[in-house]
Amino acid sequence: EGEAAMVPGNNVVYDRGAIEGFDEMMDEGLWDAALHERLKGRGVRLYMTPAVTVGHKMTGGLAWFLTQKFHFARAFAGARLAGASRALAPAYSLAALLLPLVIGRRITASIWRRGAYRREFVLSSPFLLLLLLAWAAGESVGYMAGPGRSTAKVA
Repeated sequence: EGEAAMVPGNNVVYDRGAIEGFDEMMDEGLWDAALHERLKGRGVRLYMTPAVTVGHKMTGGLAWFLTQKFHFARAFAGARLAGASRALAPAYSLAALLLPLVIGRRITASIWRRGAYRREFVLSSPFLLLLLLAWAAGESVGYMAGPGRSTAKVA
């Protein structure tokens, strides 16, 4: 809890005044991480709190959801390495394949540390694994082949 170097973009609230002037950047499909870096450059401090929870009711099926995660990750990776040396791409692409292990371990540790929602976590873990695999595949492809048309495919 408190000030954070980075925050997850899917669970974030912005003060309207803080994000004014970033419309063009967001229209270009740059992701939350880029926005957060620019906000910090303006002196905006980012905070995290476990007291805030977010719910989301999905309207698409599993295949749609996994496809969205793949395209989002591919677009993210393509934007992340845009303008960087292509020599970095293979290393980033291979490292992305480790994301299911790294992120899965972090999520598991967080759930067990808090002691809440353990049953739900265990029951949802097959779907979480699919999500992490789709993300890792998308990010790996994005580093090697760029974003392709994935930015336009993200709903």
